[in-house]
Parts: sequence; C-alpha cells; structure tokens
Amino acid sequence: MDATRTRLSFDDDHLAERVHIVVVGAAMMLALVVALLLIREIRIAPQAFAKSAAVATGVPAEVVSVATLVLAPDRQIHVGDRKPDTVARLVSQTLVKQTEERGPFGLREVRSYTGFTLVFEPLARAGEQRVAAIYVE
Repeated sequence: MDATRTRLSFDDDHLAERVHIVVVGAAMMLALVVALLLIREIRIAPQAFAKSAAVATGVPAEVVSVATLVLAPDRQIHVGDRKPDTVARLVSQTLVKQTEERGPFGLREVRSYTGFTLVFEPLARAGEQRVAAIYVE
C-alpha cells in the first residue's frame, strides 16, 4: 500500500509572495495605529492646554493672561522682569494672597493683588525668580 504524504513546502515564488503580504499587512497596521494616536491627540490636546495655565497656578478661569501690566505711565511690569525689581514697583498695591508651590525649575510663588495676579518662578534651572505670568481679572 502506497501512502502519500503531503509536505509543507514553499517555492521561491510563493515565499516571496507571502512575505510581501505580511510586510504590507504590518505596514498597514502601523499606519492605522499612528492615525489613531494622532486623532486621539488632536481631540484631547486643546482641552489640556486650555486648563493647564489656570490649574497649575491656582488662578481662577475668569482671568486673562497678559504680557505687560501698566500700573502707571512710569511703572510697568513685563513677563520676564526680575522679582526684586517687580516687587519694588508694587509697594503701593495691596497684597491679597500669596502662595508657594514647587515648579518645574524651582519654587513658584503666586501673588494675588487687587485686580491682578503675578506668578514668579525661575525660567531656567538654578535661575533667579522672574515674572512668569500676569493674570488680570
């Protein structure tokens, strides 16, 4: 009795075809994963940026961030000004609340005055504290 056995064999032509199919399938799956990640980031990112500044500094959401605060014609505060210079310009203002917290580069200090809030923090590692943000009600 003759028994026939079937063998699993790949001809050169069939092997190249199967490898091509696997590579194309893997590339399509990778493209799909990248597309899904991009869509997720686009949907979530605006919400994260909208709340991050107010939440990180403890400032209410009804305020507006500005680059320059004009107290008088000769007394202006700009983002990036040194803390001692800025505090010297604020002698006539009433300090309502002062909080300190840990920031990415060191101590962050939030000072709330009547009508505005200043955030002081180092803008670089081992740097001096500067005005990082100005919020006006």
